[in-house]
Amino acid sequence: MDGFENSDMELMTNNVHTLFAPRKRVLLIDDDPVFCQLFVSCVDSAVVGIEAYESIGDLASFSKIGTYDLVVIDNHLPIMGGLEIAEYIDTFFPDLPVILISADDMTKSLQAQSTAAPQCIRDFVKKEAGVGAILNSVMDLVRLSWFSARRPATVGASCGKGGSGKEPLRRFKNVLH
Repeated sequence: MDGFENSDMELMTNNVHTLFAPRKRVLLIDDDPVFCQLFVSCVDSAVVGIEAYESIGDLASFSKIGTYDLVVIDNHLPIMGGLEIAEYIDTFFPDLPVILISADDMTKSLQAQSTAAPQCIRDFVKKEAGVGAILNSVMDLVRLSWFSARRPATVGASCGKGGSGKEPLRRFKNVLH
């Protein structure tokens, strides 16, 4: 086959989505500059590009959020909280996945809320779990977006917890609803 070994062709076909997929864009909104710098240095690559802002007010326009493939938001921000930002994203960009992060364990406070969390939130990760845990969540959603064209991720596809493939990826689904 013109110099291609069988294993070379298998490698090319297995990674074709990596070779030809457009670079995914991630938006991070977090008011901790040290965390932002650390996370950006871990995420920025040929596959995923990332931009970080300290608040929603630092974006030139709210409509700019729609140009990203994934949004990671700290829940505790000075101007507008992450959950509130997610509600706006859910209204204006319903197919845009959001990962909510926080230093606090929000599960009890989220359970106490009478309203359901926005559907755009695909995961909640505590910061104490580490940058690696947040990065894994980002990469799970980025990988799924290559194949699903920004449709909601599914439990069976990413979490390894089984499922019908029709249920939205909500690792904390029972906490929020």
